[in-house]
Amino acid sequence: MTDQREITTDHPDGAQATLDAARALRRARRLARQGDYAAAIDSLDAAIGFGADPYDCYLRQASLYRSLGRVGDAVMSAQKAIERKPHRIAAREAVIALLLQARDYRGAARASRDLLKVSPKHMAARDALGAAYMGMGDTDGAIRVASEMIRMNPADPLLRFRKAMLLQHKGEFRLAIAEFEAVLQISDDPALNDAIYDQLEDLDLNQLHSILLLAADDPLFRAKVIADPERAIAERGYGLSMLGLRRLADIADEDLDRIPGDRRPKTYH
Repeated sequence: MTDQREITTDHPDGAQATLDAARALRRARRLARQGDYAAAIDSLDAAIGFGADPYDCYLRQASLYRSLGRVGDAVMSAQKAIERKPHRIAAREAVIALLLQARDYRGAARASRDLLKVSPKHMAARDALGAAYMGMGDTDGAIRVASEMIRMNPADPLLRFRKAMLLQHKGEFRLAIAEFEAVLQISDDPALNDAIYDQLEDLDLNQLHSILLLAADDPLFRAKVIADPERAIAERGYGLSMLGLRRLADIADEDLDRIPGDRRPKTYH
């Protein structure tokens, strides 16, 4: 974008103001390249006074304030840009990023929802909203956002992987395993698939340990595991991957029916 396109033409001083604004913008860019961010911010203020596009200038100031580590001032500048052109996206994205950087998660959530009102299909805003919910400790909110994103783009394996990780974080292991296994059905990324197998392995091992200890102490549960492992563990709130269920079935066939009630089985590894 050239300087002329950045300048408004309705300034009362006419052509001279346009030239002055263009000079102020060039000076701001030069100062920013030299690392003199504070002077560049002042030059952008001058450019606005001469009639330069306030939206563009405030957005540039936000970036400069961020470089100075003045996140609060950066947010204020980006918000001034939003006030000038509420339907433009870039300043709203900047506000969200800045609020997340400042760990103002409630503010970031509000800003993300505001952006979604302007652009309902903005996936990055939904992603930021989920991050804000996690920052606030609202895992359920983050899972809702992940589910919405999956509905909008069901073929994206990374979205399902993210939801699975959130479910695992919440302790919803059965649901997490179902999501991980769903990712394997649509993913052709070897690195992602390896990560999923690692997650499933960890989930299976942790639960198999508890299941086998419970089976040693509870003869009725042990008998149910031997008869129908999947149904037996589901009744107790456990959930294993398909590979984990096969491992449990093998252990049930080979070991559980020979273990006295007062002995604990050797846990799986």
